[in-house]
Amino acid sequence: MTGKKMILTVLAAALAAGLFSMPAMAASRKKITEVKMTVSAQIMPGDSISEQQVEVTAENSRVYVGDCEFINDGFQWFEGDVPRMEIKLYAEDGYYFATDEKGILVSGGTYIKQKRADLSRTLTVTVDLPKVGEYTQSVQQAGWGDGNLAAGQ
Repeated sequence: MTGKKMILTVLAAALAAGLFSMPAMAASRKKITEVKMTVSAQIMPGDSISEQQVEVTAENSRVYVGDCEFINDGFQWFEGDVPRMEIKLYAEDGYYFATDEKGILVSGGTYIKQKRADLSRTLTVTVDLPKVGEYTQSVQQAGWGDGNLAAGQ
């Protein structure tokens, strides 16, 4: 066998071995078909959108929460605004997201859509939170005002 034929044979064998190992690698990863998460924020009219704090927790130990970002236009919240945010989720090594719209369960918000990236190891979930006017402050004192009207502070 000439040197050229030997190199071609070795290259063909290496290429075939690589092709057959791809399905094995994909089969060894495990699916994440459901993600439960809790979103909480205290959003008040007049608060800054860019400085808004939010807490997101995932109940699946194979899922890590990454960046959380509000994608609303403007600089501050107004009563009646619906806060919309994107939440980046990352799958643990050896796992990937295989979720559909029924597989994303959000407590404290409403699921809108999802997008996968990085061989389905990264999932970006878009969520709407309750309207800004629905966040209320706790009542510290209540009583009766003039004309038998309720008054609170």
